[in-house]
Amino acid sequence: MDLKKMAEILKPIGNLAVVAGIVLVVLELNQNSKLVEAQLESDEFASWLAVDASKQSETFGEVLAKSIERPEELTLGEMVELDGYLYTYLDLLWRRETLHTLGIGSDLEVQARTSMTYYFGNRFAQAWWAESKFRFEDEFVTTIDRLMPEVSADQDIEFFGRIRTRLSAGD
Repeated sequence: MDLKKMAEILKPIGNLAVVAGIVLVVLELNQNSKLVEAQLESDEFASWLAVDASKQSETFGEVLAKSIERPEELTLGEMVELDGYLYTYLDLLWRRETLHTLGIGSDLEVQARTSMTYYFGNRFAQAWWAESKFRFEDEFVTTIDRLMPEVSADQDIEFFGRIRTRLSAGD
């Protein structure tokens, strides 16, 4: 068999092998993208859990309760603790927006609307936002400011008050 005939036979096989290689690379890239997306979402979930876990310590629970019941009595040290807590929450929202920009998950407004009531339902948190918004980019501030009126500054005290009423009534 001469080389010309052999080249004619091997050329389609080689082309098919190249196409198969490209398909394999595309499939692996797709799989890797899904794994990265899953890891990012898992990391985000772990971050939310860490913020919520910070409320579980007895000392911070007392600081948070004071911010709800008697915010005017907070010490500077307690305000610094709350500053870190609220800033971490907003940083998580910012990360959510960054992931959304990359095509992963819901946008900032959806995430903020579903979570702001847990963090800004008291007078301290709302006063903190009014004084801290300069730390964030304008578009982020605009979104939070647009949603803030949906959150009552008395929401937390009313919520825990309703629980106390149920407990007193024996429910």
